Amino acid sequence: MGKKKYPEIVKSRFCRYFDGEEVHLFRDKTVIIFGNSDIKIGSAMMTNPGGYELESLKDWVDFKNGRGNYDYLEGEDVPDKTMEIIIDVVRLAYNRVYGTMPDGYLPIYNQSNLVETDSNKAEGVHIRLLKELKKSEEENKLLDSNVYDEKARSEWFLDSPFIIAGFAKTAFPRETAELQKWISNKKLTNIVYSLENGRWSHPTRWFYRPYLKEQAAQNLASLLEKKNRNSKHLSKP
Repeated sequence: MGKKKYPEIVKSRFCRYFDGEEVHLFRDKTVIIFGNSDIKIGSAMMTNPGGYELESLKDWVDFKNGRGNYDYLEGEDVPDKTMEIIIDVVRLAYNRVYGTMPDGYLPIYNQSNLVETDSNKAEGVHIRLLKELKKSEEENKLLDSNVYDEKARSEWFLDSPFIIAGFAKTAFPRETAELQKWISNKKLTNIVYSLENGRWSHPTRWFYRPYLKEQAAQNLASLLEKKNRNSKHLSKP
């Protein structure tokens, strides 16, 4: 039996919310695991969770359909297409700079924890559910403090060797603009993105437009090469 194309695993946690008879899923923790090291190699930030599921867990189908008595489900599974693109970009850059495969972990953060594959619907559903969650002071289920608390965001932005960033065109334009302004004001130089018509293209689009994936891989390789040169310079006696 040959090696899996994507041996990386993804650890995640889901929360579910009942809106009348409708069940909504929130994914509030997501980490891609490369190899066995416990070193944080980078991070990613996108719009909202999409098609990734915990299909390998026997309770998954009941959980997502509102059956059972628990509100959270945590586990690991294989990456979805968007995660595979991120893995490809990291692998390509590491191979070009170090000649090795990445070894460590990469957390993914989102502007909304709402699981929704249709970016045209995501913001509208997010706004409606946020109003309901605020009534019971449970908005933290939908809003990741790592994104919306400036102190927490500053910490992981600064301790990430790189951050792969890309956002859907039709959702959360105000939040995207505010984040980009914050990054510019902080003069952060560890951000990796692909420009498409002047905006930071979402990694899902890189799957269908290989030149965007190559642009991201080259940008990441350039960043890693610069860090590598600086590290070698500092290590000289």
